[in-house]
Amino acid sequence: MNFPDNHNNKVEVKYESQSEILLKKIKHILLSVLRPFLIIATIILFLYGLFYIALFLIVIFSALYLYRKLKYLLR
Repeated sequence: MNFPDNHNNKVEVKYESQSEILLKKIKHILLSVLRPFLIIATIILFLYGLFYIALFLIVIFSALYLYRKLKYLLR
């Protein structure tokens, strides 16, 4: 068999202490638990904001409707 020249193949070895491994596992567990709560909180805040925007638009259009109605009645 004819293999290409593999002089660029390298192996990286990383040494980690037990505390580093433990901190990585704790970080992974915390992120996996907190991520759904953060997503739900983001959705709730988004809906909360949309509610107030819709409420603002309803008030504005109601005021415009009442203004036009009064303007028509006072003619």
